[in-house]
Amino acid sequence: MFRVDRQVGLIDEFYGYGIGAILFVGTLKFIKMLRFNNRFAILTLTLRVVYEDLSGFLSVFFLVFFAFVQVGLTATSDSAFPCV
Repeated sequence: MFRVDRQVGLIDEFYGYGIGAILFVGTLKFIKMLRFNNRFAILTLTLRVVYEDLSGFLSVFFLVFFAFVQVGLTATSDSAFPCV
């Protein structure tokens, strides 16, 4: 009985590896195709120019966002007020 379960698990694992390999190759082909697209080149150039400002903004944004998440989780969790 357990042998069949192991075989099914092994097949599922190899299936996941196969799907991952197919998606990896597809992503590489898609990136190669986008190199010749003029609009994508302009977007890449724009992101290179604003990288410094954008990274600073995103770091502060995620710091504040995760602070709100922490406060929300603390306020709504059952262990926040154990004596109530």
